[in-house]
Amino acid sequence: MTTIIVKQTDSLASLAQTHLGDRDRWREIFDANRRTIGKNPNRLYPGQVLTIATPARGVPLWVFAVAGAGVLFLCFRGKK
Repeated sequence: MTTIIVKQTDSLASLAQTHLGDRDRWREIFDANRRTIGKNPNRLYPGQVLTIATPARGVPLWVFAVAGAGVLFLCFRGKK
């Protein structure tokens, strides 16, 4: 887990690019920090503290999603 303090020039896309390697992954940050950010993903304020799940280098990135009836889905996303 990485903790980030938002700077004036930050956006979710720029944070996703820096910390996740892909600006299109901004929604992962938004979803994980909805309580802090609120309903509008375009409204970040300097000083906000966000968390980002970042795996160690070389470790496969796995996305886990639990569905109804106890089914567990795994989606391989490659290596960081």
